[in-house]
Amino acid sequence: LVVTQAALRMLARLVLGVALAFAANSILRSAIEGLPWVPWQSLAALCGVMAFVAVAAALVPALRATRIDPIRCLRA
Repeated sequence: LVVTQAALRMLARLVLGVALAFAANSILRSAIEGLPWVPWQSLAALCGVMAFVAVAAALVPALRATRIDPIRCLRA
């Protein structure tokens, strides 16, 4: 559950980030002569790295939560 929620939030933020990156690149290209487009391969690689980091960061608390006895938690 923790990993799924983190993955959904990460996906929404990646979509927003890519859209903002394209918008910022378009604005900068119109302001600066000769500025190239950001290659889509670079954005795809960055999205992959960010997705890996987000899922890895969500796995740490999820794996820690699996080690806790549920009965002991409910009694506390």
